[in-house]
Amino acid sequence: MNNLREAVEEYLKGLDDRERNVIAVGIPVVLLLLFIALVFLPLKGLSDKYGERLKKLERKEELLKPKLAEIQRLREKLSPVERKVERGRNADISSLIRSAAKRCRLKVKRVKVLESQRAEGIVRKKISVEFSEAELDRVACLIRRLESGRYYFKAVAVSLSDYDKNEYVSGRVTFYFFGRER
Repeated sequence: MNNLREAVEEYLKGLDDRERNVIAVGIPVVLLLLFIALVFLPLKGLSDKYGERLKKLERKEELLKPKLAEIQRLREKLSPVERKVERGRNADISSLIRSAAKRCRLKVKRVKVLESQRAEGIVRKKISVEFSEAELDRVACLIRRLESGRYYFKAVAVSLSDYDKNEYVSGRVTFYFFGRER
C-alpha cells in the first residue's frame, strides 16, 4: 500500500499545477459518475420496477376484494348446507320420510331408493316417495318439511295422477338426499 501511495505522490510531483488541479477535480467527478452509473441508476431502475409491480398488485387487490367478499357470502350460505349433509351420514332415510309424512298426516305407500351416486365424500341418493288418495296440501307439507328440515332433501320431481272430485291425488315425489359417506 505504501508503494502505491509513493508512486502516486511521485507522479503528482512530476505534474504542473494545472494538471494537478484537473486531476483533483476530475477524479471526484469520475468517481461520482461511476457511482451514479454502477450503483444509483441500477438501484433506481429496481426501485421503479418494484414500484410498478406494487401498483399492479394494489390494483389486483382492489379487484379481488369484491370477489373475496362474494366468496365469504357464499361460504356463509354453504355452511348450513354442509351441516345438513354431515347430519345425513348415518340417517335412516325411510324413517325420516315416514316421520315427516306422519306429521303432515300423509299416508305414504312406499319409500324406495332408486339410485346412489358418490363424489368427493358425499352420497346423493335418489328417493321415490309414493302416496295415494292424499290432499295436495299434505303433499306440499311433506316437501316443505323435508326441504327445510335438519337433513338435506331436495324435491326434484312431482308426478300426480287420479285427481278426483274429493280433491285427492295419487302420485310420487322424487327427492335427492345428500349425506356424507360413512
